[in-house]
Amino acid sequence: MPGVQSVLYWGDPLVIAAPSDHRIADFEKVTFADVLSEDFVALQQGSSIQHHLERQAYELNSQIRTRVKLMSFDGMRRMVQARLGIAILPLGAVEPYLEGSGIFIDPHRRKLGPARAAHRDARP
Repeated sequence: MPGVQSVLYWGDPLVIAAPSDHRIADFEKVTFADVLSEDFVALQQGSSIQHHLERQAYELNSQIRTRVKLMSFDGMRRMVQARLGIAILPLGAVEPYLEGSGIFIDPHRRKLGPARAAHRDARP
């Protein structure tokens, strides 16, 4: 669109979160394909992260096996702690709560495309 430019606003890498004694905690590197056979704790339908993950699974000729859909990252963390499945969430939504949580996160993080903010060019 003329007069509108896109600028990097914020980026938060997505991480795979699982109970600390989950089988993937022993993997040297965890990929999305490695965990597609697992039960997932997911965000509600319509969230941009969930849409992105479903599209990635589709490109791998697979689909996400969702056990529980929730409306918040807090709920997702709690369901991972309760061993209802694994989750993929932004690092910022899980890292501050890791100590004593019993949650493992994949140290080889992948970045979801950065969030972008559109604004009108200030030039006339």
